[in-house]
Amino acid sequence: MSSGSWIIAIPSFDRLESIQKKTLAVLKEAGIDPGRINVFADPSQHTKYEQQLKPLGISVHRGDKGIHGQRNAIMRHFKPGSRVVEMDDDITGFTTTDCAERNDRKAVSVLVPKGNMEQVIDHLWEVSERRGCALWGVYSMMNPFFMSHTYTVGLAKSTAQVQGYINPGGESMLTVPVMEDYERCLLLYSRGQRCLRANYLAVKTQNRGRGGCASAFTTVHLEKGVDGRTKILRHPRNVLESKAAAKLQETYPSCVQTPMPPKAAKMTVPIHGEVLYHPPGWRLLFKRQLSTTIRATDVRPATKF
Repeated sequence: MSSGSWIIAIPSFDRLESIQKKTLAVLKEAGIDPGRINVFADPSQHTKYEQQLKPLGISVHRGDKGIHGQRNAIMRHFKPGSRVVEMDDDITGFTTTDCAERNDRKAVSVLVPKGNMEQVIDHLWEVSERRGCALWGVYSMMNPFFMSHTYTVGLAKSTAQVQGYINPGGESMLTVPVMEDYERCLLLYSRGQRCLRANYLAVKTQNRGRGGCASAFTTVHLEKGVDGRTKILRHPRNVLESKAAAKLQETYPSCVQTPMPPKAAKMTVPIHGEVLYHPPGWRLLFKRQLSTTIRATDVRPATKF
């Protein structure tokens, strides 16, 4: 596949400085033509982003509120059938593992040369096309112990840290404010389209850093436990994750296992004193029988980092 056949879309909020030092700097070092890069800025910050990024040859578009709103804006903007590569705005590079099998304690993370980024993305498009997949992604954790030189194909879960997909268009809107990248995998799979995940590749990112489309979740939820005495403090993202997980399980019961909440812990906070704190981190598991694993060595041509 020609590298000129895909475009890059980056949703961003409150990271005008870091996006230039991180994702855009990585793309520049990789030799990606700025004319192929599209930044979707929060409506309240569109002017600032445009003033700084447009002179660099980068297209800046007015996005929408919230991360799922941003992703919907991206799908509405590009023509159906376009090959879109979405990226977080705080990426500093790709990493891979030096071990073919997972659970190897000797495994070490290896940085992928930034100059190879275009080649790697081209390869992922080629593999996904050969396997009849409409979406590809990378491993969600930069942990070589769990990574392996394999691909997962079928209902393969991946995050939108870096996620390529054939644009389904504006009629395929995402509905949950978090876990929206998982929803996209489920949506495409439910329509008969397969997804692919490269288990040997991860991204270096700081998705809990300052700013970001999820940083608007600021309302703390305090409630009483069933005993009437225990104070329960829920992180705002925890509340959204629990609702999103329940909705996705209800919508796709044949694809989603029972969601798993993160472990709560007692802690002392100002004003409220001792509380039972529920952090973010709900796990949404896809049913394993809906995907298969293939070795990277079974795919030709093999990627060379």
